Amino acid sequence: MKQLNQNFKVVQFIPISSVDVDTTGDTIDMRQTDMFAYDTALVLAEIGGWTNGAENIVLTVQESDDPLFATADDIERKEVAQNTSEIFQIERRKRYLRVAVGLNSAEGAQILVNGLLWNASIPFPIDKAIDMTQPES
Repeated sequence: MKQLNQNFKVVQFIPISSVDVDTTGDTIDMRQTDMFAYDTALVLAEIGGWTNGAENIVLTVQESDDPLFATADDIERKEVAQNTSEIFQIERRKRYLRVAVGLNSAEGAQILVNGLLWNASIPFPIDKAIDMTQPES
């Protein structure tokens, strides 16, 4: 019998850390078995502050059929400011996902990137960035 928790999997692309160089997160295999693969992913990136530089950083979600990403497609790319959260909705077209962080003169950015894999043919119903500098009303 199939259980609901078989439809979801929590993954971590980049553990919480201070990133001071361009960084590539862990490779996530969307296929669990030969007969089962997650169809969509929700990627949540938490961006803290940095001490030097006033530039933004660039988050890129990439996919590939090669686990080493010798060839990769950028499927989502966003420039984000400090102290924000960014949400990416991904519909899987290839087997592997990863998140890359590109620094544009920012130094010491605090970053955490997690994901929720979902076995559904439609993406998650979320389409907005969360501004962590504004209190919720």
